[in-house]
Amino acid sequence: MVEEYELTIVLLETGVRRGELLGLSSQDINVVHKALSVNRSIADKQGSGVLINPPKWESYRTNPLSDRAITILKWRCQSSGYLFPGWDGRPQHPDTWSQCLKRFMIALHRDYPEIPMLTAHELRHTYGTRLRRAGVDIYTIQKIMGHKDVKMTSEIYVYNEIDTLREALKDVL
Repeated sequence: MVEEYELTIVLLETGVRRGELLGLSSQDINVVHKALSVNRSIADKQGSGVLINPPKWESYRTNPLSDRAITILKWRCQSSGYLFPGWDGRPQHPDTWSQCLKRFMIALHRDYPEIPMLTAHELRHTYGTRLRRAGVDIYTIQKIMGHKDVKMTSEIYVYNEIDTLREALKDVL
């Protein structure tokens, strides 16, 4: 359960896609500059195994890291290879990890009913929503999330929450 906790925190602190998270290696983390580079994504290989692909839409990017994410990733970077490998040291299969996450979320929700059970993709959206609510502009969110175009970002993260609209317009109204 420790690994699922760490992966959940890293997802909530970075907003990377599930396959991008599983594709992270120690070379992708710059502890000094507190940055994470997204260079690959792990995907299901039809039949069996995994494929190592470029990130979706070839959205190679380098994003800032929070202190919380650095704490977890710094410890993980002490070994070479993938930061969150499968039992054999090779890339972890995304579906296998999603099942582990589901069991973790069920246990977490059982102990803390106020915490909703979320998928990896919903954790990613939570990160983007947190950015938007913190006032980060939509173009920055697009770059951080690795969306192909700003339309995708705006359709997901820009919606009419009355409190957000009121706050944005407080000096005008």
